[in-house]
Amino acid sequence: MDKKRNFSNKVIIVDGFSGAGKTIMPPILDSFNDTLLPCFYNELEWFTSLWQSSKISEQTFISMIRNCCDQKIYNQLLGREINSRFHDLSSLWKSSGRLEIIKRIFNKNDRDLYRSKNSHKKILCLIITQAFKTPALFQKSLGERLLFIEFVRDPMNMFLQNLILFKTVIEGDPRKDFTLRRIDESTNNLIPAYLENAAFIKKKYESTEEYILSMFDYLLEEWEKMYKKSSSSNNFLLIPMEQFLIHPEIYMDEISMFIEQDWHESKILQALKKQYLPRKTLTNAAAFSIYKRYGFKKIKAKNLIDERKLYLQYLMQEKKINQSILKKLNLQSQKYYEWLSSINKVHKDFNNLKKFIEQFNFV
Repeated sequence: MDKKRNFSNKVIIVDGFSGAGKTIMPPILDSFNDTLLPCFYNELEWFTSLWQSSKISEQTFISMIRNCCDQKIYNQLLGREINSRFHDLSSLWKSSGRLEIIKRIFNKNDRDLYRSKNSHKKILCLIITQAFKTPALFQKSLGERLLFIEFVRDPMNMFLQNLILFKTVIEGDPRKDFTLRRIDESTNNLIPAYLENAAFIKKKYESTEEYILSMFDYLLEEWEKMYKKSSSSNNFLLIPMEQFLIHPEIYMDEISMFIEQDWHESKILQALKKQYLPRKTLTNAAAFSIYKRYGFKKIKAKNLIDERKLYLQYLMQEKKINQSILKKLNLQSQKYYEWLSSINKVHKDFNNLKKFIEQFNFV
């Protein structure tokens, strides 16, 4: 099913579980000179789901990813499939390259656009979700053209967004849920393909909160497997969200090397500043309305430990999260930081927070 020739443009794929923080990256990538407008691409997630459900072969997956990227590169070079909704995070009106995009839209000669001298330098940037089991397959599909970025995050900081997502979209209004799922008749659980072989989905749960906790236990295990399988590749970059918020420079160096442009240029620094990077604490930022809708709360604190204490109070007092749930989340936080420490992904500025999490007791 492969074509004789594909576009040679580089591709950056940013993946992350719901609530892991991947949406912070598109405006930063957009600020580089040669990146095409970052866009969210559900179709790639669907192909990962079909492969995980054994509905398509590995070779079909590889061929379709190449073809999808070819189509996306071609259309973006021509100014097609551009999001013009003003307030969306992926809107052309928020892009630093919006004038160039508008020129493409009004250019009559499509050959001039995709065959131009520098068109091969343009970098496709795609944002997807729930592809944590397939980085290696994307690497097989695109080879050295690819940088696959995987965002991970402390479960404590992901929980509220996932709870709201379940109650308002997955269960509340599934018309807006574009992840492929099936209903398990024996448990009534909604099963996406990426959880298909997980033991925890075979149980009945008394609450959505308990189901999410079990899902996070599984996710922590899968992240570890993913990293072991993919970390040896030069085109895989793991970004723990908390580390990126405080020390973005560590990860910007690697992204900059792939794109071949120094990230210290003023336009890129301005994009980081708009995301309030670097920060002294995790929530020290203004938030878009979409983030507030999913539970974001700016915590006024002087350091990471005070912020953690106040965030726990917010979850208990304002969001009415049961203390037993928070205890389990805190244990998951411990596992998360233990894993990151084992792969040298915890900056020394987080050492005190890590100790606090390990020693914390609810009273």
